[in-house]
Amino acid sequence: MLAFFLRGGSTGWATAPVVTIGTGTATSEYPFYTAQSATRFQMLVTAAEITAATGGAGDITAVAFNVSRSAATQLSQTVNLKMGSTTATGLTGFVSGLTTVFSGTYAVAGTGWQTFTLQTPFNWDGTSNVVIEFCTGNAFSAYPETSPVYATAVTGRTWGKAETGNLQGCDLAGGSDVQLRPNVQLTMPISQKQATVTVVTSAKNPSPYGEVVVFTATVTIPAGSAARGPRPDGAGVSSVVPTGTVTFFSGPTQFGSPQNLVSGKVIQFFFADSAGSYTFTAVYSGDSNYSGSTSDVLTQIVTPGEEVPTLSTWGLVALVGALGAAGAFLLGRGLLAG
Repeated sequence: MLAFFLRGGSTGWATAPVVTIGTGTATSEYPFYTAQSATRFQMLVTAAEITAATGGAGDITAVAFNVSRSAATQLSQTVNLKMGSTTATGLTGFVSGLTTVFSGTYAVAGTGWQTFTLQTPFNWDGTSNVVIEFCTGNAFSAYPETSPVYATAVTGRTWGKAETGNLQGCDLAGGSDVQLRPNVQLTMPISQKQATVTVVTSAKNPSPYGEVVVFTATVTIPAGSAARGPRPDGAGVSSVVPTGTVTFFSGPTQFGSPQNLVSGKVIQFFFADSAGSYTFTAVYSGDSNYSGSTSDVLTQIVTPGEEVPTLSTWGLVALVGALGAAGAFLLGRGLLAG
């Protein structure tokens, strides 16, 4: 016979998935070309690139660039971020008619991913190529240095211009192919579910008869996969944690109720009132971003150990105490005789 104990928990937090385009380690002065007082820069990302990175149709709510080195002196500058859809596959000049999705003042905060949360989300239709424009204007002299970002060599998909003295970067014309396209992160829906791995472990195996054992089920993504969120094992890019539930089974029989994942984990308590071998699996339900998965079988060995008194045992003890030594001897003779 099995007995179980549950420990509940709230659903783990989640943020919108992040899609990363570009993995190069070269650096580009754009878009934070702070050595000039006015800049205009456009980059084109194809629908095929977004889809390959698992991006899906829907609202893009943030755009981020990965700064490799922050300029020693930073002052706020006027920034306008614009986006638009196009059927073009390359840039030979600045594209007009884009929609402003962010406008404000900004100073590069440091190295790493610098994120612009869009004031007006950009809805991607799932099939069009996307143009992103970043233009700046400074009401002061140019900086002596820039804040370069990590970039990938992509010919024909970038266009830029920088000037000193023109304070309206978005009005700049002309320009040239920059050739290095900044790596970019887009906060947006994903088009396919990420595979998962569910592992169930025992805090003590084998365990002695009569002892409560703690099982832990952990949901991660396969090793080597492009992470969409902070993997519960600590690797990956911070983006989204798997949510949903995990249900334990003892053989084919459900063992307890489904439990909400908390930071990629759930725990289950197990108690067996007899020695033996017990098998368990943990089944992850999956969610809108992650596929469900089933753990390998865990075999829990319960050793005889020290006998745990039952009600009948305590009854015999009380009876022996009442009868005394002679009575206990006669009772024992009677039990042995059947």
